[in-house]
Amino acid sequence: MMTQTPVGLVWITPSENDYASMRISSDYHLGCGYLAAYLEAKGIRSKQYITKSISPDEFARLVISDGVKVLGFSVKDTNFYAVRWAANAIKSIDPSIVVAVGGLTATFSDELMLRECKAIDVCLRGYSEHSFHGFVEGVLAGRDWSKTPGISYLSEGSFLQNAEQKVPAAHDLDFLPSPYLSSVLPPEAGLKVGLSTSRGCVFRCTFCNPTAMAGYKIAYHSDERVLSEIKLIDAAVASSGFTGKRIMLLNEDIFALNVPRTIRICDRLAQDPPRHLYFACETRIEHLTEEALRSMYAAGFRLLKFGLESANPRVLNLIKKVRTTDGAKDDYAAEKEFLERIASIVRLAKSIGFRMVAGAIFGLPGESLPDSIETLDYLRKIDIDEYYHNFLHLFPGTEAFRTHREWGYKVEVQPDFYPTIYRTSGWPYSVELVPRLTEKLDHSFRHNIVQL
Repeated sequence: MMTQTPVGLVWITPSENDYASMRISSDYHLGCGYLAAYLEAKGIRSKQYITKSISPDEFARLVISDGVKVLGFSVKDTNFYAVRWAANAIKSIDPSIVVAVGGLTATFSDELMLRECKAIDVCLRGYSEHSFHGFVEGVLAGRDWSKTPGISYLSEGSFLQNAEQKVPAAHDLDFLPSPYLSSVLPPEAGLKVGLSTSRGCVFRCTFCNPTAMAGYKIAYHSDERVLSEIKLIDAAVASSGFTGKRIMLLNEDIFALNVPRTIRICDRLAQDPPRHLYFACETRIEHLTEEALRSMYAAGFRLLKFGLESANPRVLNLIKKVRTTDGAKDDYAAEKEFLERIASIVRLAKSIGFRMVAGAIFGLPGESLPDSIETLDYLRKIDIDEYYHNFLHLFPGTEAFRTHREWGYKVEVQPDFYPTIYRTSGWPYSVELVPRLTEKLDHSFRHNIVQL
């Protein structure tokens, strides 16, 4: 007798080719892995779907053949179009399957998604392990799930948002079972999707919606949990027969913010270093010390990515990159100190052996074309190895989205939801005039096979 899987979990990978041909591809996803591990700990089986360019109908029949009762999609602005295809295909064949969506877009564009795709039954806002479990349990038991915290749904055409789900407190993240240690994600998948040692961010950058979803707080996994996951993934690489080093991303926003924790974990890693792993991470770097950098390098960290956004002190103050108070009162002293500190840390990190990658955003509030050139000149001056050349895109949930009209931006919902749901225009200058540092556009590290 075929084993039934009550819950399916899906991360549809955004691809221009798949959108053009109306095909669906899906892959392992860390967020889906956390959901699956949490459900398993509660006694509920689930399956994460891995597909390669299949039609929506083929996907729907695959899910239905597994006996799925609840199907959960992780959604970002870039993959909603494909999620809508899949959800509509499933409902057209079996309307009894309950479709839930979670992630950033489900958190901040819940009403839009529900009204644009009637096949979606519920949006789960924020970090949703608790709420998804409660919702699934209610559906499978035939109970009323409408009071589940942290969900949004339509009832007779009315949009309803239930009370928020409580965000985990700092240093209290191990209540979530590990996707790798619980075997719901194969450890070798860590090379592709990475692992997370923390959640959230304490800064209030006006353009960032992940930190808004976290409530401007951060929570950590324990040192033992992090080290155990790394050891397991390293062993999986070894068993594959690979003899070199692979780069694995720590999939979080500010890994090294807590400097004592960073040193503590890295010192332990250095005592018994992974045989086949190097590490890359995204973090704020202005807080790093020489001790922290040397400890990270000894542990196997080789690439540090950070968001610079702008090198103009006034613009940095407007986007609240450094502080939330008015910097004009002291001639942007804190922002100038931030830029000096960044330059100092980059020099030190490169002298130790790190590859340094910066993110720059052009078209920011109050920015001019000369301000953008100032940012490029700064990136040249500090000798960054790579940078990302981005234009400001406004996302729901952020301060910049709420106040965009004050700055002259225009935000429109795209009719086909591709490449993003919302289109930003009305930048303070013609952003396409910003030249590119073509010598600093190598993104080969993302293929995680660089031998460093």
